[in-house]
Amino acid sequence: MASEARYVALGGSGKPQERSALIPPTDREPHRSPSWRGPLLAGLGLLALYLITVTCTSWHSHPGEAVATVNNAGCHGEIACPGSPAYVHASNKLVASTDASCADVEEEIKARAQGLNGWVDPHNKGTYTLLGEEAHGGHKVIMLQRLTGNKKYTDKIAMTLEKELTGGCKIKGCSESQVTSVGDFSTNLCNMFNLVCSSSSDPACKTVKHDFPISVAKVIPSIGASSDFTQCVVV
Repeated sequence: MASEARYVALGGSGKPQERSALIPPTDREPHRSPSWRGPLLAGLGLLALYLITVTCTSWHSHPGEAVATVNNAGCHGEIACPGSPAYVHASNKLVASTDASCADVEEEIKARAQGLNGWVDPHNKGTYTLLGEEAHGGHKVIMLQRLTGNKKYTDKIAMTLEKELTGGCKIKGCSESQVTSVGDFSTNLCNMFNLVCSSSSDPACKTVKHDFPISVAKVIPSIGASSDFTQCVVV
């Protein structure tokens, strides 16, 4: 059984060393960069990576908003997220599609979240709660939260359902930890996947009302979060 005592607190940051004096250019060895250039470039690289991550993940969501729009159209397209009071936190996003109607997908998500017909969350027996519905870009967003099986952590989830012209449904999910965290042992991924998985995507997946095949197009984890589908069924 995979552990859900999973959140890794952020540590401190190192302090760059100061140089006592600059070496005159004429005293430097030929073609050798100053000793401070390497650490400086490395620091700038980390800063750039951080800024890209902030832009391309749900960290722009604002605490208290029912649906926080993630303005990351240049990265992976806009995905509605539930928000988190922790500025830095583990999260994951899932984009999938199915030939089933969005009405059937919605009914199945809600049936599983309510534990109908004895359905049990296969990822360590967590507990889902329906929080309501919102609208995002003209599409329905189902808002949920999930209490981990060990009763220690609550994650919030937004599942956006977009009707396809073909009659199918595109599913855009976003799950966010509600505490300062980095690692999540794939829990945010499984929070979403276990609400829409099918017997064809995972023979161990239990359905309630509709068993529709899904095709996962992309998974977008935050830095440190995992995306291991094999961890989703560990009861």
